[in-house]
Amino acid sequence: MKIVITGGCGFIGSNFIRYLIEKYPSYKILNIDKLTYAGNLENLKDIEKNPNYKFLKKDICDKDIEEFIDDYDVILNFAAESIPEYIFCPIWTAMGIRIYSFGELFKNLSKKNKVKKYPDGVEVIELKHKNIKALSYRGGIGYWMPIKQISRHWYKGKIIRLTQKWGEIEVTPNHSIYDIDFNLTTPKNNPELLGLRNINHICKKKSYKFYSGDKLKALLTIMGGYISEGWSIYNKNNGCYQIGISSKNKEWINNIKESFKKLGYNPSITFTKDKVYQLMISNKNFFKFIRKECGFGHENKKIPDFIFNLNENYQKIFLENLIKGDGEVIKNKNYKTIRYVTTSKRLATGLSLLLTLLKYNYSVIKDKRFNAYSINFGGDYTISLCSKTYEEIDYEGYVYDLSIENLKNFVCGIGNIVVHNTHVDRSIYQPDIFLKTDIFGTFNLLQISRKKNIRFIQISTDEVYGSIEDGSFDENSNLNPSNPYSASKASADLLTLSFFKTYKVPVNIIRSCNNYGPYQYPEKFIPLMITNAIENKKLPIYGDGLYKREWIFVIDNCEAIDIILHKGEAGEIYNVSSEFSIPNIEIAKKILKYMGKSEDLIEFVKDRPGHDRRYSIKCEKIKKLGWYPQTDFEKGLSFTIEWYIKNENWWRKIKQNQSFISHLQKTYK
Repeated sequence: MKIVITGGCGFIGSNFIRYLIEKYPSYKILNIDKLTYAGNLENLKDIEKNPNYKFLKKDICDKDIEEFIDDYDVILNFAAESIPEYIFCPIWTAMGIRIYSFGELFKNLSKKNKVKKYPDGVEVIELKHKNIKALSYRGGIGYWMPIKQISRHWYKGKIIRLTQKWGEIEVTPNHSIYDIDFNLTTPKNNPELLGLRNINHICKKKSYKFYSGDKLKALLTIMGGYISEGWSIYNKNNGCYQIGISSKNKEWINNIKESFKKLGYNPSITFTKDKVYQLMISNKNFFKFIRKECGFGHENKKIPDFIFNLNENYQKIFLENLIKGDGEVIKNKNYKTIRYVTTSKRLATGLSLLLTLLKYNYSVIKDKRFNAYSINFGGDYTISLCSKTYEEIDYEGYVYDLSIENLKNFVCGIGNIVVHNTHVDRSIYQPDIFLKTDIFGTFNLLQISRKKNIRFIQISTDEVYGSIEDGSFDENSNLNPSNPYSASKASADLLTLSFFKTYKVPVNIIRSCNNYGPYQYPEKFIPLMITNAIENKKLPIYGDGLYKREWIFVIDNCEAIDIILHKGEAGEIYNVSSEFSIPNIEIAKKILKYMGKSEDLIEFVKDRPGHDRRYSIKCEKIKKLGWYPQTDFEKGLSFTIEWYIKNENWWRKIKQNQSFISHLQKTYK
């Protein structure tokens, strides 16, 4: 038999793979795991060289996993995206409109807001106030909408860069974007991008610091010239801070000189042997000011943020002088185009925003030879057709996502491209991971099973039934999940059954009670109690400690999965339980007694949200297939304790990780 196991580096998955290899040495096994917080390659280190075992690091949400699942008999399902940090995004603050890269925005917000770190490596900043806003698209118009959260995580893989007449955006392959008709799609489909060209915003300011009136006009003239044709350099030999602007346009250079004079400076102009007029000024204070506001170096020039807040007349003065530098006017019979060229992504992003504020239509053409952006606009401008460019780029670094109040999109990149907000609020711990994997991942695997006629087995949980005061649930009981994790599992179960009823995909659902045993991630209840006892740390117990669960040794559960794999009837659900239940407080006491530790280590902590009181399930159906639990709880618990004592290196690496520590502190605060 050839078996695909998803999430095989986790606790139950790794034990089941080990069980299969030992019992069925001729079986071929493909283990697909994304290696999130609980996935650990070391769980299967001793079998990684087995010729019948293969590991593939992949997210089951990725559609391209289909190409790896050829000629397999069954899939056993045991089992987030974003914008790179250098992409720029318009942000509205109490200080006005600014252009930030996502990396700069996160760093800036982290100074006054707490960064929450989760075990899967995701970092989240929650913004409770509403004075930090991003542009969001609705009804063809851009609105400044409050940012609720910004999140990031480390990513190593491909980034897709889409360059079109509407602009340029770079995203991870799974990050949803919109096409020009506001349909949700993925960058892999290379859709025609949706660019924002109208903002519900009127800029009103008529001053900047101590500049207003003619002085402000003079400053804007100088800045436009410096950004397009200027440079700044510190001469170490004579300690001179120099600013220069060059052009063949004598009238324009003289106009910039007069603007300097209005601000109290007296620059010089020389005519070089290259027949270029060169304006020079040496002033330390203005040198530092112009570099801070406008940047320096061709690829780092930028539009000063304060210009986005000025009224239309002042913005046009700046734009006019910017164009006189690196811009040109192209006249044809039917249209007139103003073209501005830059190699700076920040400048191209800022110019896109400025043109949008001024209600210009424009396009972006990229010259790959020089990695330059040509932004085209004008009064009689007709958008020229240009080909789409699709590139896949290797990337390693943080990727980011924004959660916007009331709307599911935000604007970023060159040309104000509208992208989907894929972030889901973490209502308790990290439900977004479960939602994505359990629902979208399961759907993807079911589609593959349907297409390739592969049997599909969904590994679920007794938690989908919810709590029960007396008696036990059977396979026909209603589902009543009470936390995001169990709700996502219940959704996946219903999705699985729908594929059986609609498409006749041969499926099974296995709902087991709580597992325990070797290789279980140490944040889970029994391994946490054991490892904390080894370390002489407090054993945190929720509420009064009387929450009751049924517990099954992991190998007994593997045997149940095995018998369903070989004897289960298509379309059937099977409960798996030891039918032995015990309160949490009693488990902690048994562990301490076995290890010779004092019960003084027990510490009661505040109860968690949505905590079910008692789980209990009947498993008569699987018993008819010939399965019965073999391991007594006392025997299984002592075996598990001994395993954690002998394998300190395995669990200490995990518990020393800062994200694990942060998660534990949050969970049992």
